[in-house]
Amino acid sequence: MMPRNRPFDSPQLQSPVGILLIFASSAYKSLRGLWVLGAYIIFGKISGETLNLVIIGALFLAVFLIVFSVFAYKRFVFHIDYEKSEFILNEGVFNTSQTAIPFDRIQQVYFKRSLLQRFINVYEVIIDTAGSKGEEVKIKALSREKADKLQAVLMQEVQTPNEAIHSNDNEDHAQVSTQEIPQWKYSLSTGTLLRLGLSTNYLRGVWVLLLFAGSILQQLDMNLLDENYNSQLERAYETYINADYTMTLLLIAIPLIFIVGIIITTIEIFIKYFGLKLTRTKHDLQLEMGLRTNTRVTLKPIRVQVFTVLINPVQRYLNLFQVQLALANSTDVTDKSKIKIPGLPKKIVRNVRDFLFDFREGESMEVFTPHHLLFIRRCVVGLLPLLVGLSLWYIFLDFFRWELILPVILLYLPILIISQWYAYKAIILQFTDEFLIKKTGLWTKKTEIIPIYKLQSITIKQPFWYKKRAIYNLIFHTASGDIAYHAVSEVVLKYINYSLYKIETAKKPWM
Repeated sequence: MMPRNRPFDSPQLQSPVGILLIFASSAYKSLRGLWVLGAYIIFGKISGETLNLVIIGALFLAVFLIVFSVFAYKRFVFHIDYEKSEFILNEGVFNTSQTAIPFDRIQQVYFKRSLLQRFINVYEVIIDTAGSKGEEVKIKALSREKADKLQAVLMQEVQTPNEAIHSNDNEDHAQVSTQEIPQWKYSLSTGTLLRLGLSTNYLRGVWVLLLFAGSILQQLDMNLLDENYNSQLERAYETYINADYTMTLLLIAIPLIFIVGIIITTIEIFIKYFGLKLTRTKHDLQLEMGLRTNTRVTLKPIRVQVFTVLINPVQRYLNLFQVQLALANSTDVTDKSKIKIPGLPKKIVRNVRDFLFDFREGESMEVFTPHHLLFIRRCVVGLLPLLVGLSLWYIFLDFFRWELILPVILLYLPILIISQWYAYKAIILQFTDEFLIKKTGLWTKKTEIIPIYKLQSITIKQPFWYKKRAIYNLIFHTASGDIAYHAVSEVVLKYINYSLYKIETAKKPWM
């Protein structure tokens, strides 16, 4: 006998203010291609009868969009089919469609809020599923109470779908707790956000700035690469290369570019991670962050496949670690399956790690480092940009001057060798009884932790030039993507066999 009055077992509508969201979205899509017409009106290019016709057309469009929004709201209906263990969504005005999502395909249920959604106080519920590149379902306008309840019901059914279907305890499923007592909380302050922006990879901001400047210059001067380009460059070299003001200009421009890059990166950090709150409850980890688009995610330990910690020396001094959680996803792994949580102190990082993976410090470890062939390979690959650049310079430019090239080579080679040596020495593979740990990184240190029982399989490859040295390349396959380790000695095969044994005999569910 099936329980009655279970949450969302009957057709549900969004909050009535969802009509406003539908109207705003439809109006934006309709008017996005008419910006030229708007510019003509603003600058007075359209007047008289033509302007009156445009106004009448705009009024008809507004009325149509209002009617369309009401019908779209009424025809957007969802419910939970407990008998079939599915979430059902019906939508469409002119062409109707039905989406049925089995509980066992639901990966994550989380919330997003745009500025408009926060203004009208509604939540967008997003349901991610296995096998989809984008979000399968978006419910754009639910109250806080209804959104929390839907998330709690779906995640409960995902965990134990069979028990939820066959249970005779009506009250347990009719009343779903959406509020758990937090065991600890952590919030990212404005000052911490500022320090995070100043210590993050600001080269990204510099790169964005240079790309923007390059595109502007390309648009302003399309005649640069003409037949007189080489002679112009030669004259410029002879005239300015030794001028004092050229060095002064460089001394001013380079720091200025980096300062602007830092500002761009800091602004990006503020927009993305403003108001970050991390809450640990008994059964899950709740994350909320974002200024322009506020996101709220509830993370179950069983969904997390790989736990990654990233830190550079400046952030280590400031005690600002970044955690990245790789969630189980389809074979088409995308960024949506990776959740980044920056600005965490070391104590909170340990709390998150221990909660998600039950990690214990001090376990016995077997440590492997790669063969020196990997260092040689990295140096050869690092030489390619220099060789390609010099080749292009020699082929396409007439003034190939060794007095310019030799200092570059003499500076580039030591930097390449030293940096690649320390990057090579930082590559470590560790095995414990329960975990696989990979460490890499020269400036930004990266530590990846994978529970052995969550590995899907392990691929072992040996190129022919590795055979005499008895070294192998390894690929560890997880439900969130692959992790590779190159040029490791054959001693590792014993631990690979042990890991495969642990995978086959593990009783814990990997997802």
